[in-house]
Amino acid sequence: MAEDKKESKEEKDDKDEKKDEKKDGDKPKDVKKDRRDVVVHPIVLLGVVDHYNRVAKGTTKRVVGTLVGEVSDYSLHITNCFAVPFEEDPRDPQVWFLDHNYHEAMFAMFKKVNTKERIVGWYSTGPKIKPSDLSIHELYRRYCPEPVLVVMDVQPKDLELPMEAYYSVQEQTSDEVFKRTFLHVHSTVGAFEAEEVGVEHLLRDIKNASASTLAVRVGDKIGALKGLAMRLREISQYLSQVVAGKLPMNQEIIYQLQEIFNLMPDQDSEELIRSLATETNDMMLALYLGSMLRSTVALHNLINNKMRNKQQKEKAAEPKDKEKKEEAKKEKEERNTTAAPPAVSNRLESIDFDIYESQHISEGGKPRPCGTVMRWAIVSTIGIATGLVACGIDYGIEILTKLRFDLIEGLVNSGAEQWVLMIVHLLLCAALAAVAGALVCFVSPLAAGSGIPEVKCRLNGINLPLVVRSRTLLAKACGVLFSVSAGLPCGKEGPMIHSGAIIGALFWRCMPLGSNVMGDIELRDLIAAGGAAGVAAAFGAPIGGMLFAMEEGASFWSAKVLLQALLSSCTSAITLNLFLGGLDSIGFGTLGALGVLTFGDYYETANTSYHIWEMPFFAALGLLGGLLGAAFNALNVPLTLWRMRRIGASGWARFLEVLCVTICISAVFFVPAIIAHKCYVTDVDQGSHGDLAMVCKETKAKQQGLGLFMTPSEDAIKVLFHDAQVYDARLLALFGIIYFFLACWTYGLGVPSGLFVPSLLVGAVFGRLVGQCLRLLSDKVAPPGMYALVGAGASLAGMARITVSLAVILIEATGNTQYSLPLLFAVVLARGVGNAFNEGIYDIHIHLKNIPFLPAEPDILDTALVSSVMTMDVAAVSSIENRSRLISVLETPHNAFPVTEPGTAQYCGMLSRSALVDLLGDRDGRDQSEGGLAQATSFLGQQSEVDLKPYVNVGAYSIEDTATVRRAYALFRTMGLRHLPVVRHGCKLCGILTRKNFYDNGRA
Repeated sequence: MAEDKKESKEEKDDKDEKKDEKKDGDKPKDVKKDRRDVVVHPIVLLGVVDHYNRVAKGTTKRVVGTLVGEVSDYSLHITNCFAVPFEEDPRDPQVWFLDHNYHEAMFAMFKKVNTKERIVGWYSTGPKIKPSDLSIHELYRRYCPEPVLVVMDVQPKDLELPMEAYYSVQEQTSDEVFKRTFLHVHSTVGAFEAEEVGVEHLLRDIKNASASTLAVRVGDKIGALKGLAMRLREISQYLSQVVAGKLPMNQEIIYQLQEIFNLMPDQDSEELIRSLATETNDMMLALYLGSMLRSTVALHNLINNKMRNKQQKEKAAEPKDKEKKEEAKKEKEERNTTAAPPAVSNRLESIDFDIYESQHISEGGKPRPCGTVMRWAIVSTIGIATGLVACGIDYGIEILTKLRFDLIEGLVNSGAEQWVLMIVHLLLCAALAAVAGALVCFVSPLAAGSGIPEVKCRLNGINLPLVVRSRTLLAKACGVLFSVSAGLPCGKEGPMIHSGAIIGALFWRCMPLGSNVMGDIELRDLIAAGGAAGVAAAFGAPIGGMLFAMEEGASFWSAKVLLQALLSSCTSAITLNLFLGGLDSIGFGTLGALGVLTFGDYYETANTSYHIWEMPFFAALGLLGGLLGAAFNALNVPLTLWRMRRIGASGWARFLEVLCVTICISAVFFVPAIIAHKCYVTDVDQGSHGDLAMVCKETKAKQQGLGLFMTPSEDAIKVLFHDAQVYDARLLALFGIIYFFLACWTYGLGVPSGLFVPSLLVGAVFGRLVGQCLRLLSDKVAPPGMYALVGAGASLAGMARITVSLAVILIEATGNTQYSLPLLFAVVLARGVGNAFNEGIYDIHIHLKNIPFLPAEPDILDTALVSSVMTMDVAAVSSIENRSRLISVLETPHNAFPVTEPGTAQYCGMLSRSALVDLLGDRDGRDQSEGGLAQATSFLGQQSEVDLKPYVNVGAYSIEDTATVRRAYALFRTMGLRHLPVVRHGCKLCGILTRKNFYDNGRA
């Protein structure tokens, strides 16, 4: 047995060696062995013909492609093919090129669709074999051991199959030299049932009676139907004889007939229905009853299981539901922060930006703040993300606005009536505004407005957590798309600042930053960097974004924060420039003065300089801007109070207000189009110099001035800055007055909206009006567009009271520093004039919402002492305290507790609630139930007293009671404190100061 096995193994090795020798070409192969018949499927024939018609029809060129299919025991099925780029020299056929990369990529795609298919060969449209085919065949041997060549004749002259199949074999010559040649093999056309229609289509012109056609198949069907009819006649005869009593009734046959007729569609024959029902109802009734009984039992079991599962889920969800209700209640209170009447400040918490230093933290190892590299990487990422969001908002608004205008223009060109145009216009605007209003009223109320007041408060140290949540970002970014596209007098620049701040907070939450004692400080700095990135994305002004965040946003600044804001602004502007350049005609990778709002470059062919005697006129524009801003803010106060008391921060009332205001404003803007000879649609040249016109149904004439009512606000600003046409002074004044009041009505509406664009447009209108009047007196004055620029800056400064950052933003947005002096002069004067009447619009809304914001310069008397405003009822603890006392202290709402020496009132530091909670082991810290107290008591074991000194912040700030309130305010705000203990004679605790003390005693 062993010898037999050994011998068989040796024979096997010999066979393998012979096989290898044949494979290497040392000996000729059996040319008839393993040669399978080739079956070509219809889709291959159609694919080859289509390839030839697309590439080489009408020429002598041939096309080449790859064949894929499946190999069986006796045949090779070619089921599909794909074209491969192929070129050959017509003078020398041995010179050819085939794209390998394309071939491999296409086959990879085929493998994803059908993994069973593999490369089986290649095809050529010949129509005959060429000398170069052997070398091409050798190439395909890389992908298939035995490829097949199918030569297709795409222009057959005979009524035969237009193809031939070949394998390559080795042939021995007289000199015992082996060379390869082609061997013809049998080929045929085969198809699955689904492919036969395609075969018949290909063979429609072949006059061969033996070929299977669709007509033959239909004839077969007809024969089958005739046979069925004969069987039915037999059944009918049987049933008739049964009814006549000539044959006995067989219940089994009747039941089988019933099963057959159940498969048939509904019958209209009353006689057939009656006869079947009479004979089978008795038998079917038992079946139906049995089925119903089984179904009823199964249904009862299903209901019982559902009830048990529901009870178990309710028991398991009771604690979670309780927690969710508490969170929902807290969230509802936070949502109403932006629209609640006074007393909101009592529910708001402050943030402590002071570093907590204690012996416990020092011994445990102070958690290391975010590393330098990680911090700067996150800041850069914040800028990139803000730029991408700004790019999406810009193009979303452009698409929606274009769709709205194109629809109106199409109706104008089709000859629609005026009332139809107006109704369509109002419905379009209302529909767009409805989306923005729904996001605010039902998703995130804090997404309303610009969000700048809320961001200022968050950076000032007030905990408004919902202001920087992802849901607010979604509602803000998506809502501003529809509010601006609806034609409301608002801009997208303010919401971009809020969006950037939210992005900064979101990155802080996603990164390992919040686990250290610097967590709140890092979050504050990243929010400031995000706000700066938002300004840079809005105007394409990175320096202006940094200055805006410093001037109007953050309350705490350092060199590090300044550099972070600059970095995020630069990355945001670069990202926005990059993508706007790629999407516009500028070209991807081209960086320029691009932003969500750009004003074009100030390159005039006429006189662009200004004279010293024009400075009084610039001053007059600053005065006018301050008066307009003060009037705007004064008018908006009663309107905002009415909305707070009557409408609320969310709900259907606010949503309906959005619709009503949008319809009214859209109607006001559309009326001038009807008056001006049926002019409806504006056309603004998007170049650096705007050109405004209205498409008029009758006159086709340009209506300068009236077109401002229908054009988007940002385009109108560009036109006023650059258009060389002279506008009708009365139309400019009318438009400026109407737009002023409509913008005031819109600010505070339940949609995401900004103040930048409306204020700039109002100022640009009156500034251009002044410039045109001066041009009538002298041609040597500066262009009217320059006065429009100065007026725009003065108007925004009068409303928002921003100066340096505004001037830099406008200079960067226009790309011209020539007008920096009059621009700065006007904005500073506008701020001073506005401050003489009231505060800026952002500060006004902060006070209306009763948020305890601490400005840099409060209205506090220098002579007021700390003792007159401090809280004397202090929840203090001793450095060695009884445990029951500590538990009772945790039941108070305070977040920090002054610590004194035992038996005296000598102040020795501050103990935060979080440190006390860690000490007691009570994770909640406010649990007043017996269980919560028992947990804390059991944690301390049998100790009667607790030493608090290792947990006390001994470096906490304090102030004498004889110090002035202004000095205490400066210390409190500069250091970002949450609590400031008040001591007497250097060490005795006598009171405490919080944000509420300064706010209640310092506001006007």
